[in-house]
Amino acid sequence: MNNFFFNNILTLNFPHGSTPVMGNIINFHEKCLLIILFVLVVVLTLLLYNILFSLSQTNGLENTLLEILWTVIPTLIIITIMVPSLEILYFSEESGGSFFSNNLKVVGHQWYWTYDEFEISNQALLNFDSYLINESDLNLGEFRNNEVDRPVIFEVNRATRLLITSADVIHSWAVPEFGVKVDAVPGRLNQIVVFTSEPGRFFGYCSELCGVNHSFMPIVVEVINI
Repeated sequence: MNNFFFNNILTLNFPHGSTPVMGNIINFHEKCLLIILFVLVVVLTLLLYNILFSLSQTNGLENTLLEILWTVIPTLIIITIMVPSLEILYFSEESGGSFFSNNLKVVGHQWYWTYDEFEISNQALLNFDSYLINESDLNLGEFRNNEVDRPVIFEVNRATRLLITSADVIHSWAVPEFGVKVDAVPGRLNQIVVFTSEPGRFFGYCSELCGVNHSFMPIVVEVINI
C-alpha cells in the first residue's frame, strides 16, 4: 500500500523497501497512520460537539455505557496495533532463519568500515576496508558523502548473516532500504540476517554519533544477480 502523494510529492514516507522486513514495516506504518487519523477525527468531532452543544448541559456526571466504550475501544485499538507489530518484530529476527548463503563480519572504526566475508565453514573469502571517496575524486553522477571505494556485494534472493561489532567506539550499521539498523559495540557481536529481494545499489550510514567524522563513514551495498 504505497501512497504516491506522500512518497513522490511530499517525500515524507520511508524509502522504498528492498527486503521483506522493510516492506512489512512500511505497510504497518501506513496502517497505523490510518488508525491515528481515525482516532484524531473521532476525538476532534466529540470535542467540537461538546464545545458547541453541551456546555450548558449538567447531566453528564455519570454514563455507564460511555465509560465502557471509552475503555473497550482504546483497548481494541491497542491490540490491533500490538499484534502485527509483534509479528514484524519476530519476522525481523527470524528473516532468513538458519538458511543463509554466507557470513559477513562488519567492524566499525573511526571512521570507516571493515568487512570480512566467510563461508558457513568459517573459511575466509574476502577481507577489505571501505572508505569514503573524497569529493574531488567523484565521477559524474556519483553522490557526495555517499560513495565508497569498495562497496559490499550481496546476492539477490539470498540471505546473508551479518555479525556486527566495533574496534573502538559505538557505531551503528544502518541501511534504511533494508530496514536494518544494528549497533556496533566494542567487545560484542550483534547478529542479523538480511534477505535481499531485488537488485540495486543501496546507501546507508553510521547512525550512532561516533566522533568528529561521524558523517563521513557511509555504507554502500550492491545487490546483484549471480
